[in-house]
Amino acid sequence: MLDRITFDVLPGQILALLGPNGAGKSTLLKCIDGLLRPQKGCIELNGKPIHGLRRKTIARLMAYVPQTTGEIFPFKVIDMVFLGRYPHGNGHTGNKDLEKAFKALAWMGIEDLAMKDFGAISGGQQQKATIARAIAQEAEVLLLDEPTSNLDIRHQLEVMDLLRYLVKTNSLSAIITMHDLNLAARYADKVIMLENGKIVAAGDPVTALTPKTIASVYRVAVEVGSIRNKPHIIPLKPLTSNVQPRK
Repeated sequence: MLDRITFDVLPGQILALLGPNGAGKSTLLKCIDGLLRPQKGCIELNGKPIHGLRRKTIARLMAYVPQTTGEIFPFKVIDMVFLGRYPHGNGHTGNKDLEKAFKALAWMGIEDLAMKDFGAISGGQQQKATIARAIAQEAEVLLLDEPTSNLDIRHQLEVMDLLRYLVKTNSLSAIITMHDLNLAARYADKVIMLENGKIVAAGDPVTALTPKTIASVYRVAVEVGSIRNKPHIIPLKPLTSNVQPRK
């Protein structure tokens, strides 16, 4: 249940949605994309409510990348990425669409997987392919639900560097749910911390990622230092724990 959530994201900005499991991060992304409809209030894009827009119209404006792909159909990777071009056409494959799909694969560094079965590649590679699909979609807003969750540290940095580059150079907006506070501090322009469907803290990473706020939301004691003028969070210990060490 989301309660009195209000915020905005400007072109060229990355917003990180933070909070423990069950805080409402994924639900909020689905509301923004129109997959769920809020009981009150509305989602606006460029000052206009998205309610009432056709799904194909919304898909031209916003690209949604879920945590998992769900049921995996017997698609080639290139076919999965090509789905991102559907909102722009009439169902027919054009040379321009294929070019953009292959370019998106190249952006993610997985063009060599184009003809592989999507279900046969690793979870991390599937994650990168779904992000490539969003890139091929050429939407104004990127909605990504834990896009680095299946990636090792190198590929996490590569993906976040690429997303930041795309957002800044193309004046896109990105809303990303994350668990890694340090990744959020490094890449996000703004962060929102959720707990039980409510906003607990919001602002730039320096303002929002404080020991007091993190302790309140995550029940963890931390130290917050600074690396390259970005907050760096060092977890110390849980404030409460139901886990008892074995004697």
